[in-house]
Amino acid sequence: MDNISTGLLDDFNEVHLTPIGRPPALGLGVDQIANDGSSSSNNSLSTPASQTANYSFLSSTDSTNAFLVDPSNYLSQESFFQLVQDRGIPMNPEEKNNSKSTKRRHYKSTDTWYKDIHELGANLYDLYIKQSAIFPNLGKNKSIQVRKICKWLLQKRLWVARADIHRIVDPTVLPFVQTSNPEISHFYILGQIDVLKMAIGDWCGETLKDKQKPTDNDRIRVMGILFQEDFREDISLLLDTARSNREGVDNPRMQQRSIYHRVLNQFIDPDVIIEHPPSWIRDITKEKIGQLEWSKYNPNDKARIAIPRTSKQMTHIYLQVMSDL
Repeated sequence: MDNISTGLLDDFNEVHLTPIGRPPALGLGVDQIANDGSSSSNNSLSTPASQTANYSFLSSTDSTNAFLVDPSNYLSQESFFQLVQDRGIPMNPEEKNNSKSTKRRHYKSTDTWYKDIHELGANLYDLYIKQSAIFPNLGKNKSIQVRKICKWLLQKRLWVARADIHRIVDPTVLPFVQTSNPEISHFYILGQIDVLKMAIGDWCGETLKDKQKPTDNDRIRVMGILFQEDFREDISLLLDTARSNREGVDNPRMQQRSIYHRVLNQFIDPDVIIEHPPSWIRDITKEKIGQLEWSKYNPNDKARIAIPRTSKQMTHIYLQVMSDL
């Protein structure tokens, strides 16, 4: 492992949830859920999987698990099935040429209006908005969130031949197919649980953007990396380019971007260990700061290191630290 001393602080005063049996009203496609808790991502047909799914995307709380299997959080199978069949209405030439064209209670996608998809998205939103404990990040602007749900519905539904329906859907859905017009050769198939999974992933807890916000530990880690031997010759370049453009002088901007890319590679490497200075571990330091507060400073927090980052974010962290000095 690489041990790096910051030198900055010398004087510093996975969860597996198992649904209980088959959820009573999941709608279409419940058997498409793979053992890893995900459905087919490329809209291809899949053979029935085990009814016991690994919902690794969920938190470990009992309330979330109960929400997943609670039939009151799903529309009726018939209603969901009928609305998801929306083939859409093509836009007329005038509407196509107007990028800002709208139609009340319709969702617009690829020169097509979808009335039933919009209705389905609105109905699902009305279900989810009641569960603020499960969806703390679900926005209150209904029109924006409905458009997001409509996009999910169109992206994830499958175009399936009538002859293949019996292989991939819950048997309770078959009557809706059997009683439909026999001339209909294909149907759109989508599991309500798949939509619910996307909603939980998007609106349950912190978003990726929230997690990427720099913390004190992130700042200490970035500066600790920059103070190691491999970066010492680069500090002057970063300081100089932070104050002036210096266009035309050895292309400093390109060099700066290269440095931040190297910093990123070090930042996301869990084997790179940032060491506090010796004074940090002294009892007198702990007494001045307080044991609880002192213990919060950990620039080697693996949970923070594992968060996806970009070299541009390393730039922002560095400039933020420099502006605070």
